[in-house]
Amino acid sequence: MNNTNTSPISAVLLRLFIAFSFIFLGTFNIIAQSIEGYILSEDKEGIPFANIWINQLSTGTTADANGKYYYQFEIPGEYEILVSAIGYETQAVTVFITDTKRIKDVVLPTNDVELNEIVVKVRKRDPAYEIIQKAIENKKKNRSSLPSFRAQMYVKAIEEVEKKKQDKTNDDRVSTDGFDAEAEFDAADAKKQKEKELMEKLSKVNMVEMRTRLNYQYPNDIKEEKLGHKKYGSDRGLFIPRYSELDFDFYDNMVNLGRVGQMPLISPIARTAILSYKFKLLETLVEDGGIVYKIKFWPRKTGNATANGIIYINEENHSINRIALDLPKSNLRFSDKFKIDVTYQLIEDSIWVLERTRFDYETKDKKSAFKGSTTLNFSEYEPNYNFPEKFFGNELSVATKETYKRDSTFWNQERPEQLSESEQEIVSLHDSIDVVKNSPAYKDSVQRAYNKVTLAELLYDGPAFRDYKTKQQLYTLPIPGLLNARVAGGFRMGPYGAYFKRWENGTMIRTSAQLTYGFLNKDPMGFLNFTYRYNPYRHSSIRLYTGRFLSALNPRGNVRDMLQSTGYYIRDRVKLGHRFEIVNGLFFESYAELNMRRSLENYQHESVISDVFDSVLNWVTKRESSSEDGGNPDEDNIKKEPLSFDDYNVVFTDFKLSYTPKQRYMTEPNRKVILGSKYPTFSLFYQKGWYGGPFNSKINFDFLEGAIEQDVVMGTFGNSKYKFKIGQYFNTHKMDSTETYLFENIDLRRFNKSDVYFYNDPVNSFQALGTAIGTTDLFVELHYVHHFNGALINNIPLLKKSRISVFGGAGFMWANEDNFNHTEFFVGLERVFKLSARRRMRLGISSVFAKSNNIERRVSPIKISLEFIDTWKEDWSL
Repeated sequence: MNNTNTSPISAVLLRLFIAFSFIFLGTFNIIAQSIEGYILSEDKEGIPFANIWINQLSTGTTADANGKYYYQFEIPGEYEILVSAIGYETQAVTVFITDTKRIKDVVLPTNDVELNEIVVKVRKRDPAYEIIQKAIENKKKNRSSLPSFRAQMYVKAIEEVEKKKQDKTNDDRVSTDGFDAEAEFDAADAKKQKEKELMEKLSKVNMVEMRTRLNYQYPNDIKEEKLGHKKYGSDRGLFIPRYSELDFDFYDNMVNLGRVGQMPLISPIARTAILSYKFKLLETLVEDGGIVYKIKFWPRKTGNATANGIIYINEENHSINRIALDLPKSNLRFSDKFKIDVTYQLIEDSIWVLERTRFDYETKDKKSAFKGSTTLNFSEYEPNYNFPEKFFGNELSVATKETYKRDSTFWNQERPEQLSESEQEIVSLHDSIDVVKNSPAYKDSVQRAYNKVTLAELLYDGPAFRDYKTKQQLYTLPIPGLLNARVAGGFRMGPYGAYFKRWENGTMIRTSAQLTYGFLNKDPMGFLNFTYRYNPYRHSSIRLYTGRFLSALNPRGNVRDMLQSTGYYIRDRVKLGHRFEIVNGLFFESYAELNMRRSLENYQHESVISDVFDSVLNWVTKRESSSEDGGNPDEDNIKKEPLSFDDYNVVFTDFKLSYTPKQRYMTEPNRKVILGSKYPTFSLFYQKGWYGGPFNSKINFDFLEGAIEQDVVMGTFGNSKYKFKIGQYFNTHKMDSTETYLFENIDLRRFNKSDVYFYNDPVNSFQALGTAIGTTDLFVELHYVHHFNGALINNIPLLKKSRISVFGGAGFMWANEDNFNHTEFFVGLERVFKLSARRRMRLGISSVFAKSNNIERRVSPIKISLEFIDTWKEDWSL
């Protein structure tokens, strides 16, 4: 596309308004003649998926998982709206729609008749339904019986690791004369054997203890003050929940499972629990002078959002006494099994609060097995605590330096229950070993062993060196890693090094560098990346990037673009940046960059490597052409010669402002840990291309882009991600024809042609864009993807056992140049596979339906996606 003269400001503003007017975001609406609000129960909880019907239009909509709804009207006027949901009375409301957005919340009274009809139908079978119904009716009162409190919380997480037994080696002392050779060990060997057994025992058990002051204010204000934290071994695989992250409040309709599960759990005393579960009264108990009902519950239909378990209900006020359940395997992220056991205690007349929560989990593969448990004990309740003003906010947890320095005296006094014999042994061994491990002599010996270069490091891992006194570390590549291949230029070889240093206050330096030599063109290349984080509480850092390397003409290209050896140029780059947090959730980034661009016109790129890549490229091209239009291979799109131009310089400055409202975080002794937000992230990006100056820059433009993105959890319906962008180039001056050509081949905004067989990142690219689009004018871009996490398949008896799930999404793009627009929808099936005890892979197969105004309607062939998850990332890669 060719650039035209810059539009007047008024025309630009009009285009922005038009673009915004037809983009709809599920959680952020900016359209007039509309109504939105929440459908609420009497206790002000959102009613998921309530129905909204407009009588005059004979149509309507559905609320989301949080009870929020939205509807856009074409014509203003008076409308009657009927709102209904299972278990609630239908309400009719009259609204007047004008040329402004209307906010209207609707409260639905509980339909006791409807629910009682269900109870009556099953009462003859079991009295458990009447007990559960009374628990549902009283849950609001029981949940809010303690509007605020302060309590002590003790957390103990422990995990046992079992490795597959290895075959005996020559080191095992086995007698050939029929007697036990161990009896012949001398005293030194016996001592070594005992030390070895102790070390093996320590390596098989990991444990963490925490002591926290828990502060709570109804309904959702939580703040943890960490008083003590002690680690015994590794905490990588331990389940250590933050109370603010998942409190497992079974008085809520939906129980948040956090990173444990793919979706929330329907509580057995949810408002519509009778529709989701079956119940059976097992026995009636007398405990502490009161009657307690023991009730078994199980799903009416097997699904990810329901579970099997036992719930105990107090007869006096129908509050929860305790509950135990097993989560369905299909809903688990990391574990093969996960059990929850929650016990409540009576602290005042008819006030029951949490006393103990225990989680038990297992996961294994052919090589190892991990079996863990985490216990939360609650004590020393201070009910109706009067917190200071502004005590609660976005800071959900805070820890000091003393938190991680507590000794055995502290823990002996603070443990609410005695450790088991095996746990005591682990603690004792770690405490005694810590004395040795913290001695300079031991640290020196470990450091010497770590810094010793071995053959395995030279060939596989790469040598690494560290200094514990100055907290410095250096890493280099193994010998095979020194040799690498490039699409353009063939084989290159050279050293790589990475350096890291951290100070006690959390500041750090991280740098990496590489210098390579190209055998084909006999040219040196390399880079240096440097980052200095000077304020870990503000995420403030200074960054420097410099070097010479091969850069793609289209860095966002698809596989086909990346395989073209002539689709690159040489770039000498110096980039300096600064990033920091102004206030909580508001980040500012700025960069200044000098690029010296050189053509590959006289660059030798024909090599064995390029021949291999060209062969792959020709195959991909033929398959693409065959799949798209059934015609001949699109060989003209394969560049035969590199882009030719005279060497020139460019200078950029970038500025980005991003804001996430109500961003939650934790404060650690030397850093701030961001926990996310339920609100979208809004960002504004501005880039300036400078003309002239001391570096004789050959570009001149201004680019402005706004974006909104968010991850949305939709309860039992799955989770979504979306990203919306709107951008415009301003002040794009034409110089001579050569310079303009360069600008439009490298610096313009690109929408890349999609890969035919590989699923692209759904929130940053398109799945079925039939041609590469570039623009320097106004554009709008929207991406959306939703994973149902089994929500649809669970209703199909023959498929729900397969653990297959449905995902889908959409993309939209409009560019003002040539009025180009593209719309696509994709749908597919996916399944999670277990790669190892702690690692999962999600394999997806999808198809795309797309239409562009200059391309015939097309259906993309099968596309394949691969995503991975592990205990560090705790999320899928796409």
